[in-house]
Amino acid sequence: MMMRLVLVCLLLFSTAVAAQNRIPVTFELKDGSEVQGHVQPFIMGVKSFTYSDTPKGKLNRMKLDKVHRMITTDGDKTFTYEVVNVLNPKNNKIQGVYVLNIIVEGYMTLYHFKNTTFHELYIKPSPDVKGVYLAAMIEYGTSKLDKRNQAYFNRDFNKNWGVYFKDHPEISEEFAAGTIDTKQIDELVIRYNKFKEN
Repeated sequence: MMMRLVLVCLLLFSTAVAAQNRIPVTFELKDGSEVQGHVQPFIMGVKSFTYSDTPKGKLNRMKLDKVHRMITTDGDKTFTYEVVNVLNPKNNKIQGVYVLNIIVEGYMTLYHFKNTTFHELYIKPSPDVKGVYLAAMIEYGTSKLDKRNQAYFNRDFNKNWGVYFKDHPEISEEFAAGTIDTKQIDELVIRYNKFKEN
């Protein structure tokens, strides 16, 4: 009896915590419709979202393949996430389907994901590209890259990524000189988008 009571208490506690963690969300679906609710915390590789109509309501599942974007609010902050295909830069094959936070949006779009150790930056070079590429992994509290990805960043971003900026003379020179730093990627994308607008 005591064990059953403990299990019930734990279940109620976990349910209460889950409810407290739910934040308002708007799902923008691929069919053009919208669904309002409250979503639980999620991770990049999820297959579905767990959400409810009200903060403490019954949990439902929203399949990832139905969602185009989701907009969440946390206090006075608003975050827009997009369901995207992550592409292999060598053959453009899909490596996975991720949920990424949009940092800079425009002709070129920059995405961010925060895992337990690194900030991961992804870029969609232009509207006609059907996915995103991993641009960099940045360790918390520093601009240094994970040693395992240092060569990857230098080779596939500082060298090969210059092709996406080739119509911008100044940025092309920076790529040619190998002076692009991970801290500058958001500024780089903003500069390039302003250039494309003119």
